[in-house]
Amino acid sequence: MVIITGATNGIGKAITQRVLASGQVCYAVVRDVAKMREMFSNVDLSNLFVTDYHCKSFHENMPLYYKTDASHAVLVLNAFDISPIKMAVELTTEDISKNIDFNIAKQIETVLKAWEFARYQNVSLKIVSIDSGAAYRPICGWSMYCAGKAYINMFLKVFSKENEIPIVLYDPGVVDTNMQETIRSSDIHDFPLVETFKNYHSLHQLNSPADVAEDIWERYLSKWTAKEFCERFCDME
Repeated sequence: MVIITGATNGIGKAITQRVLASGQVCYAVVRDVAKMREMFSNVDLSNLFVTDYHCKSFHENMPLYYKTDASHAVLVLNAFDISPIKMAVELTTEDISKNIDFNIAKQIETVLKAWEFARYQNVSLKIVSIDSGAAYRPICGWSMYCAGKAYINMFLKVFSKENEIPIVLYDPGVVDTNMQETIRSSDIHDFPLVETFKNYHSLHQLNSPADVAEDIWERYLSKWTAKEFCERFCDME
């Protein structure tokens, strides 16, 4: 079973499609359940369960008769907001609160709910978190995004140590997603590197969500050895 966040866009959507194509059960945690169901209305939804970030616990939204026959569940922690893109001195209280609520609080809650779900189903839990170079180097205009990524990485490492849960920090590089469209539409005052990211797009240097999803599938979702998960920390130098 694969539990995935941010399944309506980009990498998350591509991974969901790949998991469903394999016949595995996919549990999508999203902000817009109606949008998710509409997007996947043309595929077999018998193996797809959807809930939102406000559900008290995962198993409350599962059909009562459902019981996974898997020995483990993998949480793919993918959803993350780049907004607000602006200089740190220009951040408002609302900017800060909204970003922290989703990028930190909601992500931690999701990890804890996945842990609860795994115990409810009596299966082991493994976590693949979509990482970013922004967690390791300062990028002007991305103060909240950089800080949030670094925060979640450290939380996961502590959570892994406390509970002996294998985790992966997977850096997919620069991927052609909606987030990249938001970045390219930024004002140079808010994001001095905007032209660099426009060039990535114009020069076709962006990785495709489908290719990233396939790599994650091959590395972590079609194989279940503890050794792989324990040793695959994609920390940048």
